[in-house]
Amino acid sequence: MPFFQSASLKEITKPFIDAIPGARQIVQRVRHGKKPPPEFSGWGMTTNRVPPWKNDSQIARDFLKANDALIAAVRDGHFHMTQYADNTDKLGMLRSLMWRHYFVFWTVRHATVSGGESLVECGVSDGLTAYFASHAVNNAKKIYLYDAWEKMLEEDLLESESRHMGDYAYLTLERTKKNLEGVNAEYVKGHIPDVFKTHKTPESIAWLHIDLNASKPTTDSLEEMYRHVASGGAILFDDYAGRGFKDTRSAVDKFFSDKGGLFLPMPTGQGVFFKY
Repeated sequence: MPFFQSASLKEITKPFIDAIPGARQIVQRVRHGKKPPPEFSGWGMTTNRVPPWKNDSQIARDFLKANDALIAAVRDGHFHMTQYADNTDKLGMLRSLMWRHYFVFWTVRHATVSGGESLVECGVSDGLTAYFASHAVNNAKKIYLYDAWEKMLEEDLLESESRHMGDYAYLTLERTKKNLEGVNAEYVKGHIPDVFKTHKTPESIAWLHIDLNASKPTTDSLEEMYRHVASGGAILFDDYAGRGFKDTRSAVDKFFSDKGGLFLPMPTGQGVFFKY
């Protein structure tokens, strides 16, 4: 009988294998003849650790249900990912975004303990994040969606961010509304911060998501929204540790340097601030 197929030998050697870093990977290679595939790879992150949506928990089941429904909607043409129009494998792209979307889902679910009444997103695009945010609370909280649904303007960008000038000109409010049909949402169209002068900010925010790809509108959003975020609420950033977003990261760090709370950078490039 082959060495590693003997149950008794496996039981004897398991404690020693588990105690030696890297030993289990070596055993797997010997057993299977090749390196096992990673548990997850996508969006710039590869890991051999079991992702949380494979756990037997309610939040894992709820997330997978929402993710499977979105995959079906994209496949059937009911949700259009115009941001990834050039990608021929949109379903593969969605799967590569699962860690990112799980953090959206989890932070929304966590933030509901704050007692905040609303969800808010600044930088909506096609509505992928808003989709998961609304599903995390079963559409029970209204989500306010701020976006110009137009190209990025030169006056909103630092010189180091000028590569983004004109980005997102392809977006339309009508497309996002169609993607999010049935979501309890209010759409607030306009460039930040000018739009804050014409629309009253929700008084009690449980969860705020900022995905604006530039430091100035990120800071403008924080200065307007932060005081409305409930204690125990969460502020999630999409671009915090992404390559090319150093200015955004610096702006976020500076803003929270004197605020009461805890900031958690994540391997996806996202970052979340939990407000005390």
